[in-house]
Amino acid sequence: MAKGKKSTPRKPQTPQAPVRQTPVVKNKNPQVGTNVSADRKNEHWIPGLVIALVAFFLYAPSLRYGYVLDDNMMYTNNQFVQEGFSGIGKILS
Repeated sequence: MAKGKKSTPRKPQTPQAPVRQTPVVKNKNPQVGTNVSADRKNEHWIPGLVIALVAFFLYAPSLRYGYVLDDNMMYTNNQFVQEGFSGIGKILS
């Protein structure tokens, strides 16, 4: 030991588990492993369109009909409805 130097006790080393590294594999074909085929990728809107068209064709005949029963009293002659948005507060109070 050299003169004037104090020895410091060493800390015991704890054993560490070996770290496994997984190899990085680059996918050359991005379509592999997906559930959606390339042909059907953008067809998610078709069921919604079918439902909208069915609903439109079911209610389309009613567009020709005029006012029925109490429509004149409830819509055309109602003072709250004639006021527009400002009448909403009066309707709810």
